[in-house]
Amino acid sequence: MAICHSYQRVQRLKRCVALFLAAIPALAQPPAGIPTFQSATHVVEVTAVVRNRDGKAVGGLSVDDFQLYDMKKRQTITSFSLQKLASRDPVLVRSAEHEKDVAVALPNRFIAYLVDDQNLVPERFPLATTAGIRHLADLRDGDRAAVFAASGHLTQPFTGDREKLRKAFGGMVSLDRRETFDISKLNSEITCRITYLTADRIGAGDVSALQTCVPRPGAVAPTTAVVTRPGPGSIGGTGDYHRIFLENQVRAYAESIVQAGDRDVQNYFARLTDLIATMARMPGERNIILLSPGMYIPPRFRKLQEAIIAEAVRAQVVINAVDPRGVYPRNDPDDPSTWTDAWSIAESTERVATMENVTSGTGGRFIRGDNDITGAIRRLEASPEFVYVLGFSPDAQNLDDRLHTLEVSLKHPRGLTVTARRSYYAASVAPNAAGREEREIVAAFLSGQELPEIELRLDLRSSQKPGMPAVLTVNTQIDLTNVLFLKDGAVNRSELTLLIGIFDQDGKPVKDFLKTISLHPDNQEMESLRRTGIVVDTAFDVVPGRYLVRALVRDSKRLIMGSRSAGVSIRP
Repeated sequence: MAICHSYQRVQRLKRCVALFLAAIPALAQPPAGIPTFQSATHVVEVTAVVRNRDGKAVGGLSVDDFQLYDMKKRQTITSFSLQKLASRDPVLVRSAEHEKDVAVALPNRFIAYLVDDQNLVPERFPLATTAGIRHLADLRDGDRAAVFAASGHLTQPFTGDREKLRKAFGGMVSLDRRETFDISKLNSEITCRITYLTADRIGAGDVSALQTCVPRPGAVAPTTAVVTRPGPGSIGGTGDYHRIFLENQVRAYAESIVQAGDRDVQNYFARLTDLIATMARMPGERNIILLSPGMYIPPRFRKLQEAIIAEAVRAQVVINAVDPRGVYPRNDPDDPSTWTDAWSIAESTERVATMENVTSGTGGRFIRGDNDITGAIRRLEASPEFVYVLGFSPDAQNLDDRLHTLEVSLKHPRGLTVTARRSYYAASVAPNAAGREEREIVAAFLSGQELPEIELRLDLRSSQKPGMPAVLTVNTQIDLTNVLFLKDGAVNRSELTLLIGIFDQDGKPVKDFLKTISLHPDNQEMESLRRTGIVVDTAFDVVPGRYLVRALVRDSKRLIMGSRSAGVSIRP
């Protein structure tokens, strides 16, 4: 028997692993201060969750059950997969001295709470933090959680320490953006209430938005007209000069609101970007819970929003959201987003649309109008058991650098409903993409699922010399019973990909190892291989601590995989 390794293939796979296990690349020329994503291919992936009347996710459907539309035009579904999330038992942690296994749970589910300290007013903000603290009691032993403020003012990385998480929630405060809406302090003659959306429209030259604040009698003068500032004594009048003076004040004030709002959007997306990049490298179920009433997203940021959704889909990160305000009164003086004038309603509608698009696009949901915030989080904390991923390739002429609407439906609903991604940005130029095979390998590796098609066994050993790092040896035994060998003259050929990763007790990747194994035994060696399988020993330098070790092997001929996880505790 001979085992050899293809250097080029290993290097290509390593580049793909680096893509997933390291930082996620940024878009060219992003808005200042924002890490960004870009779709890696012209294949658009659309996540869809099908639920029955009881709200339970439904599996067992085929590609023929779905219809997919891009800008109302029926598309051919070129790729289709069903992701099934099964419950997992805690991974046992074993001591380095091979003592009796201890049922200490290593991480297999990651929940990130992202609290919107920018759009929640102080009177409602404690509803979010209190619900988050209460929900911590529901976390399981194998869960790791993180707490982030949308503004970036507070960050508690993933941990199993509930007290650290409680302190993080308790240390949050609302930034109270209401001041940006109150223009009367600038000039008591201007009594309109300016939202971020209104200010954005005023800055874009929308006359109707400007007239909400400064009504114009008779004909409307061009908004771009340059007018000499009136001299002293004229400002207090009631003529055209005075009206133009007030309009200029409103424009200047609107510009300051837009600048503040843009910073908030950038902060919001930066937190989501960082979270997705971090969680994409973690082994297990991944869920972001937004505690937010939503945010108006100007058109200039829609491309970034859609790219973040696309990256979450690829990383299998589910985004859910709850509006912590519960049932709120209209025209609440403490919350500008509840005002019932036309522009405030328009902004509120945009906020809801943003939340529904971000959540449904990743397989999640947005719950609002429910006073049981902790209960709502509880309903959302678990990723749906079944998630469909539909792919299609837009025609070249449709790649027009515009936002496209998506619609997914069932040919025969029979009481079932579909929640799916609602839009995507049709970029005309796509960067180089990692191969589909490599993406599938890494996605399966990080899913945390035990894949049984190829049987694996892991034996973990450690050793340490004085003054030297501990050495953790991972002995991977691969059963070849189900591996396909193709006859090539006097030999039988097969190729396996082996990926091994080590994660600390909070799910952070520590070490990884990738190998392509080419097998070409003759007939006599083949019989022996089938009986004994192969063994791969891999050594890692580590510091004392608890670790999750995960191994995955893939048969490149049959396209089947096997995986196994094990825990180990290395004492100082």
